[in-house]
Amino acid sequence: MIGLRLMTPADVYNRRAWMREGVERTAQKTGARLAFEDVWLRLRTGSAFAHAIEDDGKPIGCAVLYSEQDPDGPALFVWVLWTDRGARALERAHESYAELERIARAIGAVRIRMQSPRKGWEREAFFKPIATVFEHDIRG
Repeated sequence: MIGLRLMTPADVYNRRAWMREGVERTAQKTGARLAFEDVWLRLRTGSAFAHAIEDDGKPIGCAVLYSEQDPDGPALFVWVLWTDRGARALERAHESYAELERIARAIGAVRIRMQSPRKGWEREAFFKPIATVFEHDIRG
């Protein structure tokens, strides 16, 4: 069973090399402009929280979450989500949805939000696409 466990500051500190590898791999695969140092700063200042993704109690990945304020209330934002299992984990992602909802309710969120360029998320009924982001890089 896939579950989420809140990581303590000591867990985050002791697992930082593992987390760096996951964040860097995620940024590389998705093209996100994201550095581990960005994640580390938000985790250390308490403006984001890491949750170990566990499969029957064994850590297989990490979710980094924070709260955003929408006009009608807070949203739980899934900022970074990765597993050591790669794309195969998406097939079991639904197992963690109840945990995400529990976390969202605990902070008083009215919704859960994430963004990803990976089209596989469209097959998941839990999340529905609400926008398409267009970008043009002017540096070259």
